[in-house]
Amino acid sequence: MRVLLLLLLSVLLVALAYRVHLVLQRPLPPGLPEPEKVRWLDETGRIALAVSSIIQHLGFNPAHDNLKFFINTVFSLTFNPLPWQRPEPVTLTVSQDVYSGVPVSVYTPHRAPSATHTQPTIVYFHGGGWTWMSVGKYPTSRSLDTLSIPSILVCPYRYRKAPHHVFPAAYEDCLAVTRYVVKHALQLGVRQDAIMVAGDGAGGNLAAAVALALRDKLSMQILINPALQALNLATPSYQDNAKLLPGITSPEKEATNWLRYAGLPALYLPALLANQHVPRQQGQQLEPHVDSRLHLPGYLNLTRRHTAALGDPDPEVAAQIGVKVADPRFCPMLASDVSGAANAYVIVSQYDVLRDEAVMYAHRLHQSKVKVKLKHYPNAFHGFFLFAGGGWLTFRDSLQAMEDLVDFINVNVFGIY
Repeated sequence: MRVLLLLLLSVLLVALAYRVHLVLQRPLPPGLPEPEKVRWLDETGRIALAVSSIIQHLGFNPAHDNLKFFINTVFSLTFNPLPWQRPEPVTLTVSQDVYSGVPVSVYTPHRAPSATHTQPTIVYFHGGGWTWMSVGKYPTSRSLDTLSIPSILVCPYRYRKAPHHVFPAAYEDCLAVTRYVVKHALQLGVRQDAIMVAGDGAGGNLAAAVALALRDKLSMQILINPALQALNLATPSYQDNAKLLPGITSPEKEATNWLRYAGLPALYLPALLANQHVPRQQGQQLEPHVDSRLHLPGYLNLTRRHTAALGDPDPEVAAQIGVKVADPRFCPMLASDVSGAANAYVIVSQYDVLRDEAVMYAHRLHQSKVKVKLKHYPNAFHGFFLFAGGGWLTFRDSLQAMEDLVDFINVNVFGIY
């Protein structure tokens, strides 16, 4: 028995050593700063994807509550300080409240707002593919506290998520919270002319959708690596990054997120990846919004590719998801009219499948006379912004992006130069 255990242990050690060798030899984009950190972050994501795939093939839902708790905990340990490192907020008072039936965390400067001293306010929607995470697991509020933005931060930490609550539940919760802030601005000590929405990934989707619904009520939308459209999963950035860092960003991950948000089964995944999920006439009407030749400025030098054509639709899949794709609450980038939306600050990463839809949406906003500030980080990956939260794992580009955003807000909202 002992010999068998030793043999098994030896096999496991050899397999582990071989896996480490593969990870260390895996090519990364040239010039990528801090490559070893990215390498192991990507490997962690690959392992999570493999485990998720196994769970799904066994007939279980990877987003089941117990598994979700485990995955959220892993995310929290990755993004945040370790428990013995975690500092208490220094410049903010944290309180819990309920706005329009949605639980929120409110981060308020120690100098309490009043009717005569109101504060700009950011309503922040966290990312996580409309499925994962919560504000308690998220580093963004800690990042803003560390850099001392003198504003109120409202985070709907328990907006309804997939798979239990599918579209439009998350959107409705985020819209309700933002409307509450707008309606009760004086009572909350909020400056009515400085109410902003912000979010990353799926949260960026929610922020953009809310900004379209409340066009004249908001002063700014801050979109960080946003997921804005599910019409075409073969934009240039989807092509460029399909196999580059699949543990961090990939067409499969994004398509899976969209299906969960829509409440549709994973068996539709191949149709989405082949761009066969939208009725032909609908696709022809919406396709110009994602055409890189129309909306991806060449001077940015992001890619040499162009958006691929849509495929022949799968009738069953197209009948299920087509209506949602055309809904700007689901895919804000596909709204027919984006004029009058709040000014936009858009953060994009070179190594992100979502890169080009954010750039193209920024271009459409600009064409519609909306003021836009586009920040492209040429060595960053999807989700890099989250590593500016004071956790044990940080990236130089993450810290720089947070500083750039804070500087922009200070200049354009507070007039601080």
